[in-house]
Amino acid sequence: MIGRILSDYGMVLVLIALCVMISLLTIEEQTPSPETGAEQLLQQVARD
Repeated sequence: MIGRILSDYGMVLVLIALCVMISLLTIEEQTPSPETGAEQLLQQVARD
């Protein structure tokens, strides 16, 4: 039964595993540039 599932969906499982692995390896905190950060802050202040 497991062999049948792997033969039917093996490539899909490999592609999903690759996507997850690449996503986990490339996660990092992103900080906005000073200009973008200032724009975001102004938008938040304007809403409040």
